[in-house]
Amino acid sequence: QLTGLSPTFEDENYYAKNGLGLTIDAEIQRIAEDAASSLEKGAVVVSDVKTGQLRALVSRPDYDGAKIADYLESENAELLNRCYQSYNIGSIWKLMVLASYLEDNGTLPTFTTECPGYIDVGGQRFACHKDTGHGIVDCKTAVEQSCNVYFIQLALEEMELDRIVDLAARFGVGESRYLAPGNTVQKGRLPSNYKRPTLALIANTA
Repeated sequence: QLTGLSPTFEDENYYAKNGLGLTIDAEIQRIAEDAASSLEKGAVVVSDVKTGQLRALVSRPDYDGAKIADYLESENAELLNRCYQSYNIGSIWKLMVLASYLEDNGTLPTFTTECPGYIDVGGQRFACHKDTGHGIVDCKTAVEQSCNVYFIQLALEEMELDRIVDLAARFGVGESRYLAPGNTVQKGRLPSNYKRPTLALIANTA
């Protein structure tokens, strides 16, 4: 309270029905925040797959609103809302590759390969997230262990890049998403010039 001023309270239009109604679900939000409590950097976003409505948004690291100045020079970018940033889609994309295979073949791949922790393709080395490798992997273990090498090898040996990209586009990958007035999710990018794709492009896409 400022010296010499009396506090006032205004409730005009507070109960109006035409205000902002969030789609965030308090219980789902609480669960998401609990799940992200040990996350150093990243985001947790939960959306309704039928409507696209957002049910929970958590950005980490978080910040204390009373200490904003402390974050202006921080390397951790606490003030960046990672929920709305354009991120590489990561391991979720592996399911897109698998969905494309299923659509074209009507069954899961019987393909197996060995993961030593990396794969060399077209003069470039693509790492798996597990440095020591996953050993011999089939489709089931590749999904369970999120093995990069398996899906790269699968795409190179048994799939066509244009089929993967086509299915991803039909899923809406790469599109900008409207959230609220003045607030949209950034547009992503799918490979477009793939008439004669390099092996490295196929591997990177997979």
